[in-house]
Amino acid sequence: MEQLQLDHITRLDRPEDIAALKEIIKSLQIKIERGTPTSASALAIKNTIKYDDNYFYIAVDTNTWKRVALSSW
Repeated sequence: MEQLQLDHITRLDRPEDIAALKEIIKSLQIKIERGTPTSASALAIKNTIKYDDNYFYIAVDTNTWKRVALSSW
């Protein structure tokens, strides 16, 4: 598969740039969804990202979550 690069995307109102960005995200194999894991060892697929009002949760391995607190700035 051809390496997609962000520097080729100039405007996100152009269909070709939106399509390119979608391909980049798809190639990263990252899944992002709203929700909260029940624990640090809750069921997880590596590279899944969840979020709620207070944290981002990242599955760094199978069934292994880490989280980072969100704050206003």
